[in-house]
Amino acid sequence: MDTRVITIVDGSADGASASSLVAQNIAAGLAYSGRKVLLADATSGQASADWARVRTQARIRPRIKAQAVRCDQLRDCLERECERYDLVVIDAGGAGDRSTLCALIAAQVAVILVETDFGAAVRVPPPAGLLYQARLFNPGLDIVRVALCPEADPDGAALQKFGRDALRLGAARTTSTALHLATLRSGAQIAGHCLRDQQGSAGAAQIGDLLREICPTRDKRQFFNQKVYS
Repeated sequence: MDTRVITIVDGSADGASASSLVAQNIAAGLAYSGRKVLLADATSGQASADWARVRTQARIRPRIKAQAVRCDQLRDCLERECERYDLVVIDAGGAGDRSTLCALIAAQVAVILVETDFGAAVRVPPPAGLLYQARLFNPGLDIVRVALCPEADPDGAALQKFGRDALRLGAARTTSTALHLATLRSGAQIAGHCLRDQQGSAGAAQIGDLLREICPTRDKRQFFNQKVYS
């Protein structure tokens, strides 16, 4: 089966809230580029599934198909749906349980959100043990660490230290694009909308920058044609 999957895992104190906001923006960003996207919501709160339903009812473009899934349904969902979509974005939340592990095993790219103020320590450490388990089953998993920070952008030295910590904790790489949780929330003040919908804004540009960074090759077609299951 030819699948194209990005899993969003939240290591921040905000739990599934941040993963849902980021998953919604990534799905919207890909849809704006013309991709057919499925947003799979593996969280208990199903915020992403609800967001997509409101979006469809309000006829907000681009429309994004979403489906709430349990961990025992995830593989069947991918096998059934992936032929119909260019890419699947899994909102795995921050529970760190079997559901999250299944979502990581199914993915080509794992986006790990880490809350930090770029001070002495990361506020909530990423799920290093869970990532190690996932790579036992999915050794090709590309782990990408993304900082969730206050409004001020970090300087170069802070980002370099953040990147070194990522290598120590098992993440292959760190994005230079740091996300601001308050800004992500501001883009979702209108039901069914997200930051990426604010065309021409700095926030929408930030989501575009993040999308370019999480793709593991310069040739996007090569990335979207990789195989997870043989």
